[in-house]
Amino acid sequence: MDAYRQIILNRVQYEVRYKFDLIFRLLLSFIPTVITALVWGAVYRSNHDLSYEVFYSYNYMLKYIIFANVFFNIIKINNYAISNDIRSGDLNRYLLRPIRYVVHKLWSDFGGFLVNLLFMTIPLLAIAFIFRISLIQMISFLIMSILSFGIMFLIVIILSSLTFWFMEVSFLFATIGFVTSFLSGTLVPVSIMPDFIRFISNLLPFRFFGYEAAVYIITGEMRNLILLQQLAWICFLYLVSKILWRKGLIVYGAFGG
Repeated sequence: MDAYRQIILNRVQYEVRYKFDLIFRLLLSFIPTVITALVWGAVYRSNHDLSYEVFYSYNYMLKYIIFANVFFNIIKINNYAISNDIRSGDLNRYLLRPIRYVVHKLWSDFGGFLVNLLFMTIPLLAIAFIFRISLIQMISFLIMSILSFGIMFLIVIILSSLTFWFMEVSFLFATIGFVTSFLSGTLVPVSIMPDFIRFISNLLPFRFFGYEAAVYIITGEMRNLILLQQLAWICFLYLVSKILWRKGLIVYGAFGG
């Protein structure tokens, strides 16, 4: 555990080394949230007949957009780091270490997650006070964010593993990034999307990156055993990522980096 703790501390120290850059980056992450809220505000002002039966109330939508985007900003990680290590051959340095590369990356990215969470603490507390969010809801929100971080990390591992066979997979990350921003519900709540999109969303894990957490924190109702669904996805993605990574290392070991 000392080694893992040191990995986390190293990542935290790296992230906070340039404080102005970190604060500026986190402030920039709120720009999409503000833009989305302004767009929905314009929609509601121009359509006075919108009601809860058709859409949500503007107050509900505003809270939803804030929580969904804050949640996504907490769990997001660097998608390209692992793929770049494989493509450049930097993976070789890690293969000689006693700690496995994927485990090292997991704890390192978890350190980044903690930094994101730390800097979101004040906005979260302010939002919780304004919207009267209970302590139990905030704790559940935190648990959901940890599990969602695990899901996102495993998806990145799976996509990065394809670099062992296809040296350039940036188009996959770009595609998944678009799908994630759409199906995560950070732009539009999944519940008001067309039926076939909702059906696809229920089959994929991207709704755990914003939609489910935002709906829970607003309504206070844990829908459809969300935490168990997240754990099930983690188990499934772990098995897939482990198979791909092992097979990829065989190819990587045979031909070099």
